[in-house]
Amino acid sequence: FHMGPSDEDLAYSFSARNRATSISGFWMDATEITNNEYRQYVNWVRDSVVAKKLGYIKAVDGNELVDQAKMKTVKWGDPKFIEELGQTDMLIAPEDRINNRKEIDVTKIVYLAESFDLKEAAKRENAKRPRKDFIVRDTVSAYPDTLCWIRDFAYSYNEPMTKRYFNHPSTGNYPVVGVSWKQANAF
Repeated sequence: FHMGPSDEDLAYSFSARNRATSISGFWMDATEITNNEYRQYVNWVRDSVVAKKLGYIKAVDGNELVDQAKMKTVKWGDPKFIEELGQTDMLIAPEDRINNRKEIDVTKIVYLAESFDLKEAAKRENAKRPRKDFIVRDTVSAYPDTLCWIRDFAYSYNEPMTKRYFNHPSTGNYPVVGVSWKQANAF
């Protein structure tokens, strides 16, 4: 890669030139998550959110579970199902649609992530407090930030990557990008 300033040197002063540098590969964790694996997670979250909105939920032992029999009947491309989704707030608002295409609003695909705040629970003054006081619940968007290709590399032609990287089957085995730390933990 080229290390140095990424912006154009307008005055041509060459005070800080780019230089070619190579580094050996590295891992951010023990395994790499592919687009296929993350896409499967996004689809599970999408299905559970839509099932809750449409009432495709059944109660088992006091827990709410997705009724898999009803969800198997869902045909995502079927206009009747899209109209049924239109009765909920899951579709993009009409003023935000491109060519009036009815699509699921990816900001509505959220995951309820729960974690335990160990540092706060370990404080002496909190010794008598119940465990539920230290459970942190947070809603996290499941869909990755597909605009990161343009945002992070402003002077590159990355529009094809923005449009196709996460959704296209040919990039299924590529590592997922555009995922925040909260999204990775929720995954």
